[in-house]
Amino acid sequence: MSIKTSEIIHIAKLAKVRLSPEQVNAFTEQLNDIVTYMQQLNELDTSGLPSTFHALENTGLLRKDEVQPGLNIEDVLANAPAHNDRSFIVPKIL
Repeated sequence: MSIKTSEIIHIAKLAKVRLSPEQVNAFTEQLNDIVTYMQQLNELDTSGLPSTFHALENTGLLRKDEVQPGLNIEDVLANAPAHNDRSFIVPKIL
């Protein structure tokens, strides 16, 4: 499978991007190089390898979701410049 110049022009029109003829040729060559490389990767036998969703083993990254006591409302509001009994008071911004 190779990318044709007409396909690059069509994609550029869809993206509403103007490309010069030199840019069209450059993109065609670059995308064909990428497709060729991907075809080489498809030739590898990966039947004996386990499927993975990430390249690295990520275990234990998240803590357990446990209920813990919250902060005391008086302690939270102690350093607030303005507050009522249960919340912060901030200036209105319109």
